[in-house]
Amino acid sequence: EGSSRGPGAEKPQPEASRSPENLPSPSAQPSPVPSFVQSHFQAQYRSSLTCPHCLKQSNTFDPFLCVSLPIPLRQT
Repeated sequence: EGSSRGPGAEKPQPEASRSPENLPSPSAQPSPVPSFVQSHFQAQYRSSLTCPHCLKQSNTFDPFLCVSLPIPLRQT
C-alpha cells in the first residue's frame, strides 16, 4: 500500500504530545474559503536557497497580506 506523504511530510504525533498547548491555534490554520481580503490582498513570498555542494535548491513560500490605504490629511 503506497503512502501519499512526501519526504517533507509531517509525521503524526503521539496522543501525549497532542495536548491543547501543542496544537496550532485556530487562527494559524488556513481558512477553507478565502475571505475578501485574502482573495484580493494575499500573496506568497518565495525564498530560495541553493546548496553550494550538491546544488540542490530549496524553495519556501510564506503568505503575506499587502494592504496600502491612504491616510487623508486633516483639513484645518
